Amino acid sequence: MRTLDSLLLLGQLEAGARREAFALFDLSELVTELAESFEPLFEEADQTFEARVAKGVMIIGDRNLVAQLLTNLLENALEHARDGASVWAELSASAKAAILEVGDDGPGVPANHVGDIFERFVRMDPGRTKAGNGLGLSLVKSIAALHNGEAKAVATQPGLVIAVSFPR
Repeated sequence: MRTLDSLLLLGQLEAGARREAFALFDLSELVTELAESFEPLFEEADQTFEARVAKGVMIIGDRNLVAQLLTNLLENALEHARDGASVWAELSASAKAAILEVGDDGPGVPANHVGDIFERFVRMDPGRTKAGNGLGLSLVKSIAALHNGEAKAVATQPGLVIAVSFPR
């Protein structure tokens, strides 16, 4: 059912059908709320988590979809970073864009596969036994695009950073 729900949402996003819910909202507040709710989960997973959030960053968009985007990024970091990993979320802003980044110092993704992680059903470790359908980062990319933004991945040594920009 999760896979079907994700595919239906992807179809809606690609058709632009969710733009009617766009309104001005405080992205700083949303990032802070989600970071606080995920903090105990990172602790349980023996990972450190830090959130750095610029205050008063406002964007126009669908708050629920942006919450889904950040939830997907935090769940990916929680699931795929190793025990003892450091995970961080950062929100910064310029006059033209809000930049939301989630990164970790886990095993990351090989540099030659960074562009593949946003494709549907892509799982970097096909033999893994962890739950997932390979649609989480596809949803991140589609939600960013619906908001006239962009999602990028950067392989770091070690780890991975996903950066999402939203126009202001």
